[in-house]
Amino acid sequence: MNEDEMIEKLDAGELPSDKDEYIRKEQACGLKVGDTVKITREAEYGERGWANSWTDNMKVGCVGKITAINSDDEGNASGIDVKVKGEPSSHYGYPYFVLEKIEQTYHIGQHFKHTSGDEYLLARVKSGEINMFNLNTGGRWSNQVAVNDMRAITEAEMVALMESLGQWKDFTLIDDEE
Repeated sequence: MNEDEMIEKLDAGELPSDKDEYIRKEQACGLKVGDTVKITREAEYGERGWANSWTDNMKVGCVGKITAINSDDEGNASGIDVKVKGEPSSHYGYPYFVLEKIEQTYHIGQHFKHTSGDEYLLARVKSGEINMFNLNTGGRWSNQVAVNDMRAITEAEMVALMESLGQWKDFTLIDDEE
């Protein structure tokens, strides 16, 4: 197929464009809203079909940062919406191929906010067991759950804890300093 035939087929939608290929691969990459990711490198406009640019604000200290995915505008090639703490712009569209999923871990003493507005503290009940305490009422608000390592509570262990509270997605980590 010569170049003119290829352009004709692209225009007719008979061949996937770089943008279409990007969208397909982003949807297949496995990243979803709420995932913790590390920004591994900068990307060039158009790289692998990404239809966005690496802005000056993205260049200043974003590579190497660990943050969470805010939303995913599926169906376009502008990238996955990520908010980097301390950066002046509210959100950036990062290409999926510069985001590395990090297994989130939690630790005793972290604070969470529920969609109801109440705040909760992740607390140790006894050796190897955790639960959540409602800081607004002072009461325990979950069943106790056994964990393997108090210093690195896994997302799966947190999900098990939160099943007694309702939906995990109803909670937001409001402090993450260790």
